[in-house]
Amino acid sequence: MRLTAELLGESEFTEGMVRDIEDMNAILDQFILFVRDGSDEQTEVGDLNEVIVEVVSQFESEGRSIHTRLHELPGISLKRLSLKRMFANLIGNAIRHGGGEVEVRSGMEDGEICVVVADRGRGLTEKEMYELFQPFARGDLSRTSKGSGLGLAIVKRIVDMHHGRVQLRNREGGGLEAIVHFPVTGDLVPPDSLMARLR
Repeated sequence: MRLTAELLGESEFTEGMVRDIEDMNAILDQFILFVRDGSDEQTEVGDLNEVIVEVVSQFESEGRSIHTRLHELPGISLKRLSLKRMFANLIGNAIRHGGGEVEVRSGMEDGEICVVVADRGRGLTEKEMYELFQPFARGDLSRTSKGSGLGLAIVKRIVDMHHGRVQLRNREGGGLEAIVHFPVTGDLVPPDSLMARLR
């Protein structure tokens, strides 16, 4: 480590260590989110678009450009903090691997709420799409360089909690879109049953 410090210079070496520590903290945060079951979070009736706008605004405050097309939605029973984590995961993935173009759309489809997070990155194979929803799975290095491998597993758990479903699909012209459907009515899946599915 001393030799590395001498070669890089003190300032550059320190910056590298800070980046590594930040990466480790981010991975630890993902582990913590994964083991939480959501049982301590209050359920409320809310507008999913409001949750999306909150998350998008956070990314835009960091200088990220995200195009949104949000249509009016009915209120649903939701766990706001969990859904913010879910959308932050999906949008964060799209930003990292999106080829400079990220779009978030919401609307109604076949009587359900549909939210799409789309990018213009490399896309994925069918095998990768399946595996990325499994805990500790990571995709090809061109789309995932660092991380815990828990991002999409967390997304799936939160979607399941809301009786929804999520899928990944390659876009025409290149890129990937994550499509999430939520039923308009129905109670949340008890967190205990979600944990049982993953054991």
